[in-house]
Amino acid sequence: EVEQHQRRRRHQQAALDASVQGNKPISEIVIHPIIDHPAYRDMLARLRDLRQSGKCLNVRAMDALKEDPGSKDAWMAKEVHKLVASGPVLVLVGNFHALKRVRWENGKDDPYLAERLMRQGIPVVSVLQEWDPDCQVRKGRLLGARHPRAAAALQSTLDILAVHPVERPEEVVDHVLMWECADS
Repeated sequence: EVEQHQRRRRHQQAALDASVQGNKPISEIVIHPIIDHPAYRDMLARLRDLRQSGKCLNVRAMDALKEDPGSKDAWMAKEVHKLVASGPVLVLVGNFHALKRVRWENGKDDPYLAERLMRQGIPVVSVLQEWDPDCQVRKGRLLGARHPRAAAALQSTLDILAVHPVERPEEVVDHVLMWECADS
């Protein structure tokens, strides 16, 4: 099963490469259902357009095997570390993986991806995302970590976790991208 997953991962990287190069439609990429959304595919199409216009960028798919020992964040940190050796990297991950510093109430030291990268000396700018509910059309607004709405969004993310309260939001995240309802 591990070999099958590795073949599937390599196949999807090949499909992603072909799509970004304009040789295959974005619609043919198999994306995990938890993140497969029209906005995600739109992002891939925009990355393809940037690449086609001559921008120097590579798009890499990453997904840890269930059978990989250790945490998913540890595995992702190793993969990102390899990519950083070639230059700056933009990593799109879920909000938890983007947390730069959390202190677990049980005292366990099990950092998320952003904190692991920082411990390796890699500079990290971390951005969470938060969506206004019930919108048909949204516009993005980037807020600093200390902005009241950003701090509330961070707290909302942290409320799911058993962590110590955060005294300085900017130690945990740099910004929050608020997807607010836009006037139609």
